[in-house]
Amino acid sequence: MFSTQLQLKFASIAEAKIAAQSLCDLLRSRISVFDFQGLQVTVGKDGDLAVNVRFKDAAAMTGFEKDLPVILEDIKQAFVFKSSRFSGCACCHLNARPCRHPSQSRPQNRG
Repeated sequence: MFSTQLQLKFASIAEAKIAAQSLCDLLRSRISVFDFQGLQVTVGKDGDLAVNVRFKDAAAMTGFEKDLPVILEDIKQAFVFKSSRFSGCACCHLNARPCRHPSQSRPQNRG
């Protein structure tokens, strides 16, 4: 699983909410174009906007990142904000043994 993380910082939560709606509309129209596996947008109370886009392969992520400046252009014209971007690979180990939470009681041996 591959992922691109966008962190945008706006002057207020009101600006972040409006920008989130615009960005969601733009990204929703590109779900099938870039074959998104997942999309998560979070607005923080201090005007932070976090966007997480997940992809099945690196090629889809690379294509999205090439088009990202065009996607963000409308928001750049409407708002003043700081931004940062991170890309990477998430690895999951599906064969791990389940862990027992310390609060769970152990089965009693009756015999």
